[in-house]
Amino acid sequence: MKTSPSLRTLTHIFVLLFTLSGTTHAAVIMNSSISVSQNYNDNIFFTKENTVDDLTTIVSPQLGFAHTGKNINLGLGYRGRALFYAENTDQNNFFHALSIDLDFPILNRQIRGVEVKIIEEMSFSPELPGFSFFEGKDQTAIARNNRLPQGGGQGVRLRKTDTFQNQAGISLSYDWTERLNTVAQYTNVITRFSGSQFKDRNAHLSTFGTSYRYPFSPRTSLTNNYRLAATTGDALNRVIHTVNVELAHQISPTFSATAGVGSAYIKGNQSLQPIFSAGLNKLFQNGEVSVVYKRRVSSGLGVVRGVTRRQRVLGNLSYNLTERTGIYLRGSYASNKSIAENEINIINYGATTGVSTQFLYWLSGGLSYSYIRQETKGALNTLGRDGKRNLILFELTIAGPPWRIIK
Repeated sequence: MKTSPSLRTLTHIFVLLFTLSGTTHAAVIMNSSISVSQNYNDNIFFTKENTVDDLTTIVSPQLGFAHTGKNINLGLGYRGRALFYAENTDQNNFFHALSIDLDFPILNRQIRGVEVKIIEEMSFSPELPGFSFFEGKDQTAIARNNRLPQGGGQGVRLRKTDTFQNQAGISLSYDWTERLNTVAQYTNVITRFSGSQFKDRNAHLSTFGTSYRYPFSPRTSLTNNYRLAATTGDALNRVIHTVNVELAHQISPTFSATAGVGSAYIKGNQSLQPIFSAGLNKLFQNGEVSVVYKRRVSSGLGVVRGVTRRQRVLGNLSYNLTERTGIYLRGSYASNKSIAENEINIINYGATTGVSTQFLYWLSGGLSYSYIRQETKGALNTLGRDGKRNLILFELTIAGPPWRIIK
């Protein structure tokens, strides 16, 4: 039986990585889980008028492999989702996502303070989510969190269309001292749509950033940040210089606050945009409450082609009723507006409340209610759509114990 060239190449790569990782000091651990949920959705097509409701069943398997070696650490992750409608069976759909990440401890041993990561995320979805698959972290924390910049719809809920998205990147982080850090990264995001209402994207993002943290006291510190982001591709050429300072203060052992201010200069349209951030976090004996505000400028990586000013307010309240059961309340507000291209002007609102519990060490579950609302403004908003949605969800998750395949 013949094997495909791509399969042979992939096999050779894994054999090489496993050999280089130092097999005498290696371990492979597998983690797996599957979630089954039943939910009621009062607007399955997310339209403003003529809404359609339905009951849906969602099956979500997850599988992950973590290979820890002396020289190389390798992580593989798969996440799937199968959605079945009770009435609108022609809308049944499937989502697949695969992630691969590599880091190299051998480099840190050779050069103290160096951290190199190679990250790959590919996804197929019948409806592109608002943010990157696998919920990518903020770009300022790329090297520390093994995640790429946010792609997806960049916070915009889009019309349904089969979408393939591939994100690949490499990041280099170096700690000059305990206070001074530098991060450089290259990312390529390819987005392909089956529908004609969206244009395919192939964007390249190169970033360079440095930060210096100065502690005024054991409870107060000031961090100075500089970041250069250059985006090219799809007739797009944008360079953004961002400078900001962030103040963090531990008011008490259970109460902390942060505040930041700065500016972003967009080369190309010669625009200077202010940026802000603020946050409060309070811990209680059985709970936590937090609120965060961010105003940022980002370049197009997902479906949004131009430079976008994004504002977000996130609130979270959680409380543990018992050791195994907790309740939560979350709210969000997001504004996405194009700075020069007039491509989008979209506002999102969201709220979620629910209860979660751990029945057994391998079985957990939850019941939640969510509300989503999106408003588009202007005549050029071809990406987003107006709509609101109420969602009631009951979910059970079975998690297998970590299985050590190779010791």
